[in-house]
Amino acid sequence: MSENQFNLVVKDAQVNQEDGFFFLAAPFKITVVDTLYHCVFEGNDHQEAEFRVYLEDEILVTLDHPYYLPDEAPETFFKANTKHQQAIMCCLHAFLQLEIAKGSDYAEFLSKHVSKINYSLSQPKFYSATSSS
Repeated sequence: MSENQFNLVVKDAQVNQEDGFFFLAAPFKITVVDTLYHCVFEGNDHQEAEFRVYLEDEILVTLDHPYYLPDEAPETFFKANTKHQQAIMCCLHAFLQLEIAKGSDYAEFLSKHVSKINYSLSQPKFYSATSSS
């Protein structure tokens, strides 16, 4: 039995493989090239839900409820976030692919700018029911 409840592989911005069941509130990992990013659904100080994308202990981006996309226009956001731009693009692509994020501006921007985007996403089992005999 797999250690993951969900797997997604995207090559050239197209879904190459998708299996299992994605659970919104469970943490998941996105691998871009050889770098692992952690995506975690957490509460903030205002008792609102938000997604945070981490590289080790560094928060790369925080995405707020209800759209889970940056507040800025895509062009403005990516000009200001050049250090991990490719990884953040992959994460936002994944959020749109999984319908976590909802926003036509970002979907349109990414469709024009990421024809060669590649990443894999995995979500470890969040809950496993066991039965006792």
